[in-house]
Amino acid sequence: MRALLYFLFLLSGATALVYQVVWVRQQSLVFGGTHLAVSTVLAVFMGGLALGGWLIGRRADRWRRPLLVYGVLELGIALSALAVYGILRLYPTIYVPLARPVQDVPAALTALRFLLAALAMIVPTTLMGATLPVLARYARASGAGLAQHLSFLYALNTLGAVSGAVAAGFLLLPRFGATRTLLVAVAVNILVGLAALLVGRRPASALGRVETDEEAAATARAGTPGGRLVLAGIGISGFCALGYEVLWTRALGTTLGTSTYGFTVMLAAFLTGIGLGSEAFGGVMRRRERRQGAGSLVRLFAALQALIGLSALGVTWLLGDLSGRAAWLMSTLVDAGVPEFDARQITSFAAAFSYMVVPAFLMGAAFPLAGTIHVARRGRVSSAVGEVLAWNTVGAILGAMAAGFLLIRLWGIERSLVALSALNLALAAAVAAAASGQRTRRLAGAALAALVLALPVVLPADVRLWNVDLIAIYRNNQRSAFDSPADVRAALANTEILYFHEGANSTISVIKVKGGDQALLVNGKVVASTMEEDVQCQYLLGHLPMLLHPDPKNVFVLGLGTGMTLGAVSLHPGTERIVLAELEPAVVPAARTFAELNHGVLDDPRLEIAATDGRNWLLTTRDRFEVITADPVHPWTRGSAYLYTAEYYALAASRLLPGGVMLQWLPIYELSATDLATVVRTFRTAFPHTQVWLTHYDAHLVGSDRPLGIDAGLLEARLAHPPLRAALARVDMGSPADFVSFFHFGDRGAAAFASLGTVNTDDNLYLEFSAPRSTGVASRLAENVEALARFREKPDWDTPSPESDSRNLVAGGLYDRLHALFFRARYREPEFAALRARLRGVAADYAPARVLERIVARDTQRMPRPVARTLLQVLEADGRRTSLEITSVTMSTGRGRAALMFVDNAERTIYGETYLAADEDLLEARILAVSTDVLAALEAAATELTAKSGNGRPGGSALRERVRLVVRERLVATSRPGDSLPAED
Repeated sequence: MRALLYFLFLLSGATALVYQVVWVRQQSLVFGGTHLAVSTVLAVFMGGLALGGWLIGRRADRWRRPLLVYGVLELGIALSALAVYGILRLYPTIYVPLARPVQDVPAALTALRFLLAALAMIVPTTLMGATLPVLARYARASGAGLAQHLSFLYALNTLGAVSGAVAAGFLLLPRFGATRTLLVAVAVNILVGLAALLVGRRPASALGRVETDEEAAATARAGTPGGRLVLAGIGISGFCALGYEVLWTRALGTTLGTSTYGFTVMLAAFLTGIGLGSEAFGGVMRRRERRQGAGSLVRLFAALQALIGLSALGVTWLLGDLSGRAAWLMSTLVDAGVPEFDARQITSFAAAFSYMVVPAFLMGAAFPLAGTIHVARRGRVSSAVGEVLAWNTVGAILGAMAAGFLLIRLWGIERSLVALSALNLALAAAVAAAASGQRTRRLAGAALAALVLALPVVLPADVRLWNVDLIAIYRNNQRSAFDSPADVRAALANTEILYFHEGANSTISVIKVKGGDQALLVNGKVVASTMEEDVQCQYLLGHLPMLLHPDPKNVFVLGLGTGMTLGAVSLHPGTERIVLAELEPAVVPAARTFAELNHGVLDDPRLEIAATDGRNWLLTTRDRFEVITADPVHPWTRGSAYLYTAEYYALAASRLLPGGVMLQWLPIYELSATDLATVVRTFRTAFPHTQVWLTHYDAHLVGSDRPLGIDAGLLEARLAHPPLRAALARVDMGSPADFVSFFHFGDRGAAAFASLGTVNTDDNLYLEFSAPRSTGVASRLAENVEALARFREKPDWDTPSPESDSRNLVAGGLYDRLHALFFRARYREPEFAALRARLRGVAADYAPARVLERIVARDTQRMPRPVARTLLQVLEADGRRTSLEITSVTMSTGRGRAALMFVDNAERTIYGETYLAADEDLLEARILAVSTDVLAALEAAATELTAKSGNGRPGGSALRERVRLVVRERLVATSRPGDSLPAED
C-alpha cells in the first residue's frame, strides 16, 4: 500500500508542474508576457501552495484518516483546475475593461493582475500545498520515521515535478496543445484521488494521536538552541534557491538559447538536484544514531547553508567560461553526427545539470532537515510541516521577485549571484552561533553574518568573476566563432562593445566588429545588424506597409530592435502618430547607438513608447491604425510564438481601420518550409488578401481586408519625397521598378503555399515547438528559397510596361536559383556563373541580383588566402630530416581590416595571428609588408639555431617554439594604432 501511495504522490507532483506551465501560458496571453506579469502569476501560484501548507497543515493532525483527506484534496485539485480553465477563458472580457483605465499605472495594473490570478488559482494551489503536510501526517502516524519519510515524500513530489516538466515540454504540449495537456493532468488527478480514497477507507489504529516515546523526547527538546531560527532560515534558504534559479536560468539561457526546450531542460535539471538531495537526506537520517539530539541537526542545517553558499559561488565562477565549453560540446556532438537539435538539448542538459546539481542537491536536503527540526520543536507533524512549507515557499516567492526586479537592476546577474551566496553563508554563521546556546557566540555569529552580507556591497565594481565582454559578444546560434580558446581571444580582440545592460526581461548588448558591422544582441542572439541585407529587411518592414496604404496617418510598431523599422515609418510625411510597444526598456538606449540608420526616430515628437508586451497593448487599447508592422524576435524564442498565432492576427486585424495594412516579419532561416507555410496560412485566417515580399534572409508578409494592388503612379509620387527616396536607394529600392522587384507572390501564390502548413494557434502551440528543431540547420535557407520559388508570380500593379513584368518574372526565377545556390555555398561553381550571365542578359539591372552580387563579393573577400611562405629545415627527434612550412594567411574581417595568421598547414598549427587596420587602398600593401617582416625574422631565427646545432639542422621542437616566440614578437613590434593582437593563453 505504501508503494502505491508513493507512486500517487509522484504523479501529484507531475500534475502540479503541468498546471503551472499551462496556467502561466494562458494567463500571459491575458496579462501580457512581461517579466513582471509572468512573475505575478507565478507568485500567486506559489502563494497558494504556501497558504495550503499553513492553513490545512494546522488541522491535519486531528484527522484520523489522512489518506481519505488526501484523496479528497486530489479530486478537489482536478475539479478546481477545470474551473480555472473556464475562468481563464472568460478573463479577456473581464480584464480588458478593468485594465484600460490603469494601463499606464504599473502598480495598479500589477495589483489587478494579482487579484485576477488569485481568484482563478487560489483554490487548486491551496489544495496542492496541503498534500505534503497531510501525507507527512500519514507517514508519521503509521509508525514510520518522520525524517526519512518526509525527505522521501518531498523527493518524490519534486522528482514528479521533473517528470511533469519534461512531459509537458517535450511530449504533451507539442503533441496535444495546452487544453488537452491540462485535461490529461486533470484525469491523472482524478485517478490519484480515487485510488487514495480506496486505499484510505480502511481504518488504521496506528493513526490515532498517540504520543510515542520519540515524540515525547522531541517535545522535550523543543528548547533546542537555534531551533527557532531554522524556521526563518528555511524561508531565507527558499529566497536564495529561487533567486539562484532565476539568475542561473538567465545566465544559462544567454549561452544555451532561450527556446522552450532549453527552459524545460534547465528547470528539470534544477528540480532533479533538489529531489536527489532530499532523498539523500533520508538516507543519512536512516543511518543516524538515535541518541544524537536535535542540536546536531541544527548544526547540520547551518553546515548545509554554508555548503549551498560555497557551491553556488563556485557555480557562479564556472559560469564565466560556460560559453566556450558549450560551443565546444555542441561542435563535438555535431561533428560526431548527432543532429543539431539533439546536440543542442544534450548540451543544455549537460551544462544545466553539471552546473546546478550540487547546490540544488544541498537545497533539496535542507527542506526535510528543517521540517524534522521544526517538528521536534512543535511536536505536531502536519502543522509543523505546513509551517516549514509556507515559510520556504514565501521565501521562494520573494527570492524570485527580488532577483528578477531588484537585484539584476541593482547589481547585474553576476554580483546578484554573489550576494545570494553571501546570504546563505551569513545564514549559516547565524544558525551555527545560535546552536551553541552561548550569548557571546551568538553575538559573534551575528557580527560575522553582517560582515559577510556587506561584502557584495563594498566590493569594487571591477572585482569580477566573469569576463563581461565575452558575455556581451557571445552569440549562442553562431557557436563556430567560440569553438576554442583561440577563437574566443580572436572574437574579443576584434569586437567593440558599444552597449551592455542586463534588464528585467532580457540581456541586451550592442557590438561592432572592428572595421565591420554593428549588431544588436538580445539574450545572446543577434536580432538585427547594420549588414546590408539586414538594413534592407528592417527598412522594408517600415516602408512596405506605408507605401501599400494610400494614406497612413496612425501607425503601430511592435518591437524596437535597432529602431530602423521605426525610423523608416517616421520618414513618411503624412504620418501623424507612431506608437511603439517594446517589452524591454533597455533596448531603447541600445537603439540610440543606431541613430544614423534609424534617423534619430527616438526623439521624434510623434512617437509614443509603451514599455509593455505588444500583444497585450493591442488587447487593452481602443485605438485603431492604418498600419501595423511587427518585427518580433524569432519564433523559436520562448514566448514569441504567441506573436505568430491566429488569435494574435485576429486581434491585430481588429485594431486596423478598414483598408488597413498589417506587416509580419518572417525569417527564412531556422524555420522549415512547413513552418513558413504555417505562418502564411495562419496569417491568412485574419487577412484574406496577402502578399509575400522576399529579401536576402527574410520574407515580409503583408495583409489587408482589401486587395493589395500597387498603384505605380502613386508609388512614384511617394518615392519622390527626397528623404524617402534616399533611404530606399541605400538598399536598392529607390525606384518603383527596383522596389517592386522584391515582390514574390500575392493572393494566389499565398493560398497555394499556405496549403503546405497548418494553422498555428494559442492552444496548439505548433510553431513554438517546431521552430527550435531548425535552429542552427544551415540547409534551411536554401530549402526555403526553393520552396518559395515554386509560387513566384507577377505583381498586381498597373505597370506601363507589361513586357517588363514578364521579363522580371523570368529574372526572378533565375535569381531564385542563384539565391539557393548561394545558400548552398556553391557560388564559386560554374553553374552559378552561367546563371548570373543569363540573368544579366534578361534584366541587366535586376535589384535583388545587385544585392546578391555585393554579398558574394564580400563573402569572397572573407575567404582565407595565402600571402607568402617560407621553408625551414629541421631535424626531428626520431632523426628524420624534414621541412617546416610556415605560410602567412589573410582574410578580410571588415572595411579596412584583415586578419593575418602564420600557420603550419601540415600540422594544423597557428603560431600567431593579428588584426591589421589601414585605409582600404593601403591594406594589401600592409599585409604583405608584415608578412615579409615576420617570415624574414623566422628565417633569421632558423639560421641562428642551425649555427648552434652542430649537425646542420635545428631540432624540430626547439624551432617550433622559437617560431611561436618570434611571430609574437614581430607582430607586437609591427603593430600600429587600430591593430589588435589576441591575448596569449
